[in-house]
Amino acid sequence: MAILEGMSSGLSVLLRDLELYEGILAGNYMEASDVAGFKAQLERMATDKAYLETAKDGAKKGAAYYSEARLTGLWQEFYDGLLKG
Repeated sequence: MAILEGMSSGLSVLLRDLELYEGILAGNYMEASDVAGFKAQLERMATDKAYLETAKDGAKKGAAYYSEARLTGLWQEFYDGLLKG
């Protein structure tokens, strides 16, 4: 949940490069595999404004994908389908 909250806040999201995240968050975040990688990512975001905006845009896409409105629509469709048989 904290990851989605970060995405919803409009911040860039930096996560460990775990396969689990790729399957769920579809690349809408920046990643690193170790402390040196995290440091490099943070330094790049601090100095490269275009890169930071790319990271923020990815987070916004992730937030939209998991938004309350989108998920409500999906659940509504699912339950409507159950009711129709």
